[in-house]
Amino acid sequence: MRILFINGSPNKNGHTVALARNLLEGKPYDTIHLVDHKVYSYGQHFEDDELIFIRAKQT
Repeated sequence: MRILFINGSPNKNGHTVALARNLLEGKPYDTIHLVDHKVYSYGQHFEDDELIFIRAKQT
């Protein structure tokens, strides 16, 4: 089983990522940076919303 780390910080090389790297060291994990995807607010529906891609990644 792989762990999915979803980084909500706009800084891809910041403290949040460094902390996750340390906590998940030696464990298989994937990282998704939300700043790389178009995700709209809850309740909004747009054709270019990439939330489906992120949800598919967790399975």
